[in-house]
Amino acid sequence: ATLYTLVEVFTGASLGKLILGLKIRKENGEDAPIGNMLLRWSLKNASIIVLILLSITLAESLVMVNNLAQLFVFISCLMALRESKQALHDQLSGTVVVIK
Repeated sequence: ATLYTLVEVFTGASLGKLILGLKIRKENGEDAPIGNMLLRWSLKNASIIVLILLSITLAESLVMVNNLAQLFVFISCLMALRESKQALHDQLSGTVVVIK
């Protein structure tokens, strides 16, 4: 599932975004470079990344980090309800989801 979500990094759109005619771009409308896309992906999937680390290391301290990561992702997505329509992970990575 994690590898599937990486499709968005290299194509600028997930399968759902492709179906809806959406694409991830830089805030100025240009194609977003891989670095921005990877930053956006890692922020958006922070809790999944922490869960993978947790399963590899079995470090109990990562449970609290995972809870915080889930809270971050939840708040980040809620921020898309603002007037700018930009989620926090988009804002921090300098990207925006636009209609193609």
